[in-house]
Amino acid sequence: NRHTAGMGLLDDIIDGASSDGVSTTNLLRRVQTLAHRIDAPDLKDWVRAELQGYDADAVLPAYRGPFTTPVLGVYSGPFNSGGKNTVSPVGVPAEHLDLFRVGWRVSIAEIDSLAQATEEVVQPWDPHWVAMYNEWIDAGRVPRISMLYLYSAQKLISTAMLRSIVEAVRTKALELALDLQAANPAAGEVGGPTLSDPRVHSAVTNNTFHINGDGVSIAQGTNITQHSTVTKGDLSALLRALSAILEDQEPIGEVLQVVTSDAEPSVKRSRLESLGAAVRDGSIAVASGITADVAANRLLELAHQFLGW
Repeated sequence: NRHTAGMGLLDDIIDGASSDGVSTTNLLRRVQTLAHRIDAPDLKDWVRAELQGYDADAVLPAYRGPFTTPVLGVYSGPFNSGGKNTVSPVGVPAEHLDLFRVGWRVSIAEIDSLAQATEEVVQPWDPHWVAMYNEWIDAGRVPRISMLYLYSAQKLISTAMLRSIVEAVRTKALELALDLQAANPAAGEVGGPTLSDPRVHSAVTNNTFHINGDGVSIAQGTNITQHSTVTKGDLSALLRALSAILEDQEPIGEVLQVVTSDAEPSVKRSRLESLGAAVRDGSIAVASGITADVAANRLLELAHQFLGW
């Protein structure tokens, strides 16, 4: 028995996160035990989401995307002409650019399994979007290849992307356990300290597993602090909060335009995700002292609060 040899739960998590012999699912179960013993509800929610998958309306942690991914299309035309070619996102309306992105809501076990796949991992487009792309071809919005139309399309998923998600989860578990061990080695033991211990609370907060309503934003660093919330419909509060994370006024205006529009919630959500992805990949500048990933998650969190989602 490991514990009789002086090994505690934190040691188990540290060793497990560093060992290929411990699955990510089993590692998270150890973190789940830790979360219950130190009475950390936000950590419990994070582990539950990783083990069971994220809800459809949840804001994903940055390490789960959305990521830009190539799309391979099969084109067909007259006289049996056609072939395969990359589908271009040029000209595609901003609210539909998720056709060229992928975010992962499934359980970490499923992602881990896909990461080990020997065959190519793909996500086919729904035929509706294939037909829509052909309408954009006819309208001259998107590039056209000779006289060809799109017959089918699929997102190409790299196993490196999938492995990076798994490794991000394992690294977060490792860093949390190391910080807690430095704060109080008894953390995680039966009858040990809980979040009421300032050192334990600080260690968890500095790794910031912060669950807010529909979504999750996970950041790291001792300079990260809890943010004020935006009341549903409070436009001035939303403007102030966005100004604290984004450098330029133009993207702030775009966010305000989206949340105050009469568009359907699904359309608003798609547009907000596109703006978040632009922040994450550096296309939209963020304020000093904040990382792009944190700013992207914060933007989505604020918009959700304003809309009451």
